Amino acid sequence: KEFLDKRAEESPDKAALICDDVTYTWKEFDVLVRKASQYFIDRNVTSKCKVGIWAPNSAQWLIAFAGLARFGAVPVLINVHYTANELKRIVDFADIKLMCVGSADEAYDCGVDYIDLKRDFLYEIKSIGDTSKADALADMVKPDDTFAMLFTSGTTSFSKGVCVSHHSMIRVAIDAADIMHWNIEDTNCLTLPLFHCFGLSTGFLASVACGSTLVICNSSRTNEILGKVKKYGCTILNGVPTMFFSIVRNIKENAVKIDTLKSGIIAGAAVEYEDYKMICDELGIDKLQMSYGQTECSPSITFSGYDDELELKAKSVGRVIPDVEIKIVDMQSGQDCEIGQTGEICVKGYNVMKGYYKMPKETAKTIDETGWLHTGDLGALDEDGNLYFKGRLKELIIRGGENISPLEIETYIRHFKEIELVKVIGVPAKIIQERIVACIIPKEGYTVDTAELDKYLRTKLAKYKIPEEYVYLEEFPYNAGGKIDVKALVNIVNDKTK
Repeated sequence: KEFLDKRAEESPDKAALICDDVTYTWKEFDVLVRKASQYFIDRNVTSKCKVGIWAPNSAQWLIAFAGLARFGAVPVLINVHYTANELKRIVDFADIKLMCVGSADEAYDCGVDYIDLKRDFLYEIKSIGDTSKADALADMVKPDDTFAMLFTSGTTSFSKGVCVSHHSMIRVAIDAADIMHWNIEDTNCLTLPLFHCFGLSTGFLASVACGSTLVICNSSRTNEILGKVKKYGCTILNGVPTMFFSIVRNIKENAVKIDTLKSGIIAGAAVEYEDYKMICDELGIDKLQMSYGQTECSPSITFSGYDDELELKAKSVGRVIPDVEIKIVDMQSGQDCEIGQTGEICVKGYNVMKGYYKMPKETAKTIDETGWLHTGDLGALDEDGNLYFKGRLKELIIRGGENISPLEIETYIRHFKEIELVKVIGVPAKIIQERIVACIIPKEGYTVDTAELDKYLRTKLAKYKIPEEYVYLEEFPYNAGGKIDVKALVNIVNDKTK
């Protein structure tokens, strides 16, 4: 409540968000959020009640979300790509009492009532006058109350419901805006889905923190993104590497000129120095900062230093955010690692989640008795506190008893100029446990010489790390967060090699 109210008081007439060419000022947005709170209360939604939001990015999505969170209800943020079966499972698991959907046509029978955000929502909340009950309930919300429930990507197992607090999400957004030097003069082009923690935090919440204008894209198509950037003079663009690669390709193919972008966050996967510099040069972004995080950490853990050299930004994912601790733990001994030694990344601080919904055993496995969250990711720290991401534990390939990092192999494969993208995976195999498969997307018009690639890798890697197979694809499967869906990729490889 105080977070949004303060923004509306400090910059009431400044544009808060632009969606479908409609502009809402911070004052207008704040009033609509208050009315939305009362609207939900009038529909018997109480504090701590779970309300699902299953809709694409829109002004209505944000108004519904903020309206629920304002008086202590818990928005449950659902991937728009879920099938009917997956949606029903989430509704049952999360104890959802009401659904906010993108349109009635998409409202599968989940056994709960729903609100059509696209058709009636704005019209109905505008007719509400008295919001005193909503305001009174908002005053009772505590910093440690659950702000929202978000779901992990679920590429290897059923998604877990991550419960984050008001304090953790808002403080992370404030810190992110401060670290990125964003301010009221900025315009943020939102391409990331709001049901994903990255989009919610560095998009909406960071804009509330610094007063920047949020321009909402209706899709992740590069033509729309570039169109919004040019039309509204966007200065901020956040996303995953694949999105930036696609935008650069579009710019080159269509000779598009972009000259307003100043900064942004690139996160979600490793980027080589040459690729990183190319993105910065082509988009004219002076401050494209690396970041590392996960949903369980609300989501930010590290950011590149604002004035770090490009090469350092490309190699590391930056330093830990204020008032948060980070350490690297040896996977066998459980002891803290030395500088430069690779181990599991562990985090402790205000940004750590409250826990997984209805999964106390999983929560206890993730957050130990001393409050350290075990990320399941591999990394190393240098003497200056810079974190170097080394891959994900769950993606480690186990071959003949050896633990193999896909990221290490990918780093060398990317050196081949004919290769656009690469993802190394482990595919189940008899006797050796997993066989190493390099999935490659060649650059358009190029053919990769597999024999030469294999020969090159043998000069750089131990024999047991060499891929048994090279599979060439036209595209990779991605989850809604923009990351490669490893489980789906394994299935594709199995189908191609039957």
